[in-house]
Amino acid sequence: MNQLDKNMTAELVTALLIHYSFDLGGYSSSELIAQWFHNYPEKWVRAAVIEALYRGRYKAISIDQILAVWQRRGDALHHFTHEFERLVCADLPDTLVELESTDNSKQYEQMHFVAAANPHEQASVIVVKPVTVKPYVSSSTDEVRSPLSSCSPIVRFTPPEATTSDFHAKLKAISRNSTKKQSESLPSD
Repeated sequence: MNQLDKNMTAELVTALLIHYSFDLGGYSSSELIAQWFHNYPEKWVRAAVIEALYRGRYKAISIDQILAVWQRRGDALHHFTHEFERLVCADLPDTLVELESTDNSKQYEQMHFVAAANPHEQASVIVVKPVTVKPYVSSSTDEVRSPLSSCSPIVRFTPPEATTSDFHAKLKAISRNSTKKQSESLPSD
């Protein structure tokens, strides 16, 4: 992928992140995109953002998780359709959509490809132009916590042992009485 394609993909990913108000976890979109492009193929990053939208997961950590799963598999297996991708990108600036659509059919056909043995060989400098839309910035100064640090381990639930209820005792007594009456009513030879 040449530098123009990388920049175009980076701009499209930035526009998607900002337009759909992804929670970037305190990072800027350019930092995240540079990190993703360094660790994963560029086509995967774009597809992972659209996959996160398709799944309704609007956080950068979700994109990280999708990319990690794809890298483990060695294949970018997405669930969204070409129609969903078109609808998602329809609200983006026309210049990005037009540039992207020229290469879109070829790119869509090549979406499922095996990852390179070393994705770091594909890394290069990415220049991301700022978009005119300003992202929402939270006024909270709370520190972003790792999801793993705040979770406690899952404990297996064991229901308490039930004591014999009064109902159960009455049912047994009725059953005994009924059996006794049946045996008494049988004719004896």
